[in-house]
Amino acid sequence: MNYKLIFGILSVLILMQAVSAEIQDLPGGQCKIVSVTGNQEHGVQVNCPSGFTATGGGWADNAKNDDDQDASYPLNNGWYCQEDDSSSDSKCYAVCCNSNIMQIEKIEKVGSQNNGIRATYNSGFILGGGFWDKSGNGDDQDDNMPLNNSWLCTDDESSSDSVCFGLFGTAKQGFNLDFKTISVIGNQEHGVQANCPSGYSVIGGGFGGEYSNDDDQDYSYPINNGWFCKEDQSVSSAGCYARCMKADYAECHIDSDCGTNGYIGDNFCHSNNVYRNYRTFTCNNGLCSNSTLPVFMTNCSYGCTNGSCNNQCSINSNCGTQTSYLTCSGNNLINVTTTPTCSAGSCSNVTSNNTVQICAYGCSNNSCLPQPANLTAALNAPANNAILNYSSVNFIFTISGNAAPSSAKLVIDNSIVKMINIVLGSNTINYNLSSGNHTWKIIANDSNNNNYNSETRNIIINLSSQCLPNWNCTSWSLCTNGWQTRTCTDLNSCNNNIGKPAESASCSCTPDWDCSSWSSCSNGWRTRNCHDNNNCNSNSGKPSEEKKCSKISDCNEINESEDSSLISNPVKTMYRASVEDIALGETTSKKESRNWGIYLLILLFVVGIIFLLILIALARYK
Repeated sequence: MNYKLIFGILSVLILMQAVSAEIQDLPGGQCKIVSVTGNQEHGVQVNCPSGFTATGGGWADNAKNDDDQDASYPLNNGWYCQEDDSSSDSKCYAVCCNSNIMQIEKIEKVGSQNNGIRATYNSGFILGGGFWDKSGNGDDQDDNMPLNNSWLCTDDESSSDSVCFGLFGTAKQGFNLDFKTISVIGNQEHGVQANCPSGYSVIGGGFGGEYSNDDDQDYSYPINNGWFCKEDQSVSSAGCYARCMKADYAECHIDSDCGTNGYIGDNFCHSNNVYRNYRTFTCNNGLCSNSTLPVFMTNCSYGCTNGSCNNQCSINSNCGTQTSYLTCSGNNLINVTTTPTCSAGSCSNVTSNNTVQICAYGCSNNSCLPQPANLTAALNAPANNAILNYSSVNFIFTISGNAAPSSAKLVIDNSIVKMINIVLGSNTINYNLSSGNHTWKIIANDSNNNNYNSETRNIIINLSSQCLPNWNCTSWSLCTNGWQTRTCTDLNSCNNNIGKPAESASCSCTPDWDCSSWSSCSNGWRTRNCHDNNNCNSNSGKPSEEKKCSKISDCNEINESEDSSLISNPVKTMYRASVEDIALGETTSKKESRNWGIYLLILLFVVGIIFLLILIALARYK
């Protein structure tokens, strides 16, 4: 429903009524109370005088029945009242204030008032308000009152197209406005009045808290310099509210009306620093004021004189020493040098940048980055597309780069078939291939487990024309530590191991001892060294290398090497026995008897040999 159109029609009907208005001036001379008496069944309009604007309004229902007040709200430049069960002596009131002191905005809030709705505005102050209950029932209006800086309307049997009105005011140039809300809480059966304080004029008002019954609010209107509320079935928690305003001529409205903030006077010294006075203008309740405070300007590290900081320096050395450091600038390593200088009594720094090194591999953490770790696996043999007539292939490749090599993988036909440890330089991997076409490459791996791929080559194995080796082997070496070796060479250079003879074999070894001469008798012992000419690494059959002795004379010592020939040379045995007996000075009869016995045995042995030789000769002669 277009309630604004309805308001327009009502306005026309009301203006057609011939009503007389009563006017009462309020304290301060800026506001008036205007009232019209008459039956409100079809509505009554109270209009403000020229130069005045409605700020609030109300009614007095002298019918004193239980029907509700249907409407009480601002309309055009006045106030509209309606009550469909009214009497001819009912009154409609408007509070009208000087249009020159403030700008007024009317706010309308449409909706059901069952739970209360509020008319609010983001600028100005709430002056007064009203309602229009379009439900047409006999229920009373429960709230029609100022709340904080808004207007509250409540009717527990309201319709969704009911309206709550609020009037908001803003002071115009040259005036300062102050507002108060005066409330009186209590049973309104005999009437309650909320009066504005001295110096303030009532501009609007209302009531609230009448929730317990459906009886109408009988009176809610301005009277004298306050607001009067009456309800013959009221409760003790009901409230009567007066909205009050004080209007004074304003020297200002905002701070800038009083002057421009800024520094005044010259700089001065305070606590060894530079200060200057700053004046601030303030508008408070329409009155101008100003304050002056010292404001810190400059921190003086070397003291203050006559409003200025003392000089920091007189020569460059007063400002410090030259410093430099290395840093990265893009891919360059630069040296940043800072040179302190003194100019006009103040220190400053002159900074210069000099390129120290152009970093080929980038710059980070104030130094050039090293060459990135890298390995290259260059394939040497077989050549690409090589045709081989043997299956055992040596894949030869060269590892180079600045990373630490770790291992290499041989990849045949996209599969890893063998891995070995590698070194920088030449490396070889042997692998047997079947007949046919194959691809191969090397994947090198460094100590940080990074992979480096070689190129991929093709290789063809054709075993139908296989080369057969012609092996030629050297003689076996001496048996050493149970092993003997030889070397076998393929005279056909087939580059395969087909039919290759063994180049090592186990063996058994018999020592061949060769001993040196006995040493001179020393400390009762003689020694010699015995060596195995076959190097069998065994002590089997090794002769003794030491024996006891009695030292007589070095010149009479007989080489022990002659011991082995004593039996085969009896003459020599006899000679040695005589010499040893004389040398030892054996003069006893027992020793002599022993020596002659030995001589006799030797003689008999010699005679026997001679006899045997004669028999052999005779046998040959016959």
